[in-house]
Amino acid sequence: MTALTRLTGEFAALLTPAKANDDKLTQWITTARASGLPHLHSFYNGLELDRAAVMSAGLTLPSAMRAPGRPRRRR
Repeated sequence: MTALTRLTGEFAALLTPAKANDDKLTQWITTARASGLPHLHSFYNGLELDRAAVMSAGLTLPSAMRAPGRPRRRR
């Protein structure tokens, strides 16, 4: 349970966009895989399979949803 809590906290830290998050995500996936926690298997495999989308969705870009200075889209 301690390993799952630690890994969850480490992944949560990646949700703040930063250029270094690409390397940190690689480290996190390696650590998660080595932990042997079966509940994370599908999650980290999905992250690896669609890594480009994960990174552009907000782990490295400062504002993935809206570019600075652009108005919000009305729905």
